[in-house]
Amino acid sequence: MRAVHGWRPAAALLAACAVAAGCTPVPTLRNVLAQHYAGYDQVLPASEALPNEPRYEYLPGNIAAFTLTEPRSIFAAASWSSKSDYCSINVPLSLFRPKPRNATVVVHDFDLSLRRALGLKKAKADLQLEDNEIELLRKVEIRIASPKEYSVQQTPRPQFVQSCLAAMTGRTDIKRIRAILVGDVSVKILFKDNVGFLAKTALLGKLQSNFGFSFLSGTAQDMSAENVVFAARLGAVRQNTPH
Repeated sequence: MRAVHGWRPAAALLAACAVAAGCTPVPTLRNVLAQHYAGYDQVLPASEALPNEPRYEYLPGNIAAFTLTEPRSIFAAASWSSKSDYCSINVPLSLFRPKPRNATVVVHDFDLSLRRALGLKKAKADLQLEDNEIELLRKVEIRIASPKEYSVQQTPRPQFVQSCLAAMTGRTDIKRIRAILVGDVSVKILFKDNVGFLAKTALLGKLQSNFGFSFLSGTAQDMSAENVVFAARLGAVRQNTPH
């Protein structure tokens, strides 16, 4: 599998703010999935979709081992970490018929009024940042363009290697990939004007474990990945059959 560098979050992404406060959750990839692509969870590491590779790790129908790193909540999708231990259907993605999905743009401004609504304690817990670190952020933007859904199909039929399926029998950590979402994903972090380079660098290093950003440019931190599998719908595996 060709992993997209820097896309493995290690900590919890933001969930909900108090409904009574009348605010909305801070946008994160898990939050965006829950709001706009219901039923899909984040899968890690993110990976470029390979259309002509019949043994690609995230093919719909694959039987694969995953670890649940973050559970699903009302406002956030679950996060699953691949163990890179799987049985491929041996059918390339190019033979699937994708279904277009709606593009999504979520923008959130970290102003003082929002901080009051969220509550500083919750904001610190959600972002895993300290008071002074939260003060550095001005805006977070997540954009998903040209998303396509690839789901399990009747034809062509999967061509599992039977010895691989036999080795998976009885394991409790395996799932069947029911569907995947592929698209162009970009994330932008905008800092406040008075934030110095060293402070930005330190904060980005801390956020990298949550979001996986790449290169600091000017006042914003931009990360983008094209044609990437950014979510999957996982299901239980019937142990007595390869389908």
